[in-house]
Amino acid sequence: MMSVDEDIEQIDRKIENLSTFQQTPARDERIEHFRALRVQLCRRSEKYFQPFRNEDGVLITSHHGDTEFDL
Repeated sequence: MMSVDEDIEQIDRKIENLSTFQQTPARDERIEHFRALRVQLCRRSEKYFQPFRNEDGVLITSHHGDTEFDL
C-alpha cells in the first residue's frame, strides 16, 4: 500500500504523461479528474499540504485539521 505522498507523486506523473497526448475532451476530463483527486489527497499530506477554506469559509491550516482559530 502506498503512502499519501506516493499517491500524489504517482498522480503528478499521470498528469504529466497525459499532457503529452493530443488534446481531446476525454484527455482533458482525465486530467481534471486527477487534479481534483490530487487536491483531496494533498489535504491529508504533511509534505504537500496547502491551506484551504472549508465549506464554512474557515481556513484549514494543517493536514491535521487545525484552523485559523486554533491557538
